[in-house]
Amino acid sequence: VEVYDKGIIDTITYKRDSQPKILLERDNKELVEYTVPEDLMKENIIVNGQLADVYSLRPGLYVEIRAVSGIVDRITTVEMKEEDIFTLADIVEVDTLNKIMYVRIVDGEDVASERKVFLDDAKVADTALNVLSIESLYPGQRINLTGKQNREGIRAQLIIINY
Repeated sequence: VEVYDKGIIDTITYKRDSQPKILLERDNKELVEYTVPEDLMKENIIVNGQLADVYSLRPGLYVEIRAVSGIVDRITTVEMKEEDIFTLADIVEVDTLNKIMYVRIVDGEDVASERKVFLDDAKVADTALNVLSIESLYPGQRINLTGKQNREGIRAQLIIINY
């Protein structure tokens, strides 16, 4: 059975007595294991547009995989698409030390999802546009969130706290 899959390489295991294995984290956070034959031909492993070998694969790469019975026969890195986001969100958790927070966003179909937000370049303000720091963010607040979104999470650009 031929399977097409896509996700971020979570773990790669190289062992002396078995073929390399990768643990792939799909977009829905589900983890799936695949075997990558060491002798997989270079034209079937493409990293950043270049022919590569199994040892060029790294955790964190976003890849598309074609596999037969759990054994990879083609793997290609793909660009993570970024899109603009402007949304209302509720803060679930804030980690100011690592400049990360988690928010709950309810989409148009009333489906709530939790998203990771990177605060590195974020500007924070209140509704009167007084500039604040990320230390002003705490769980339970409702915010307007503007930024760039990809599969990893949201890179916040502007956060307005709605009191």
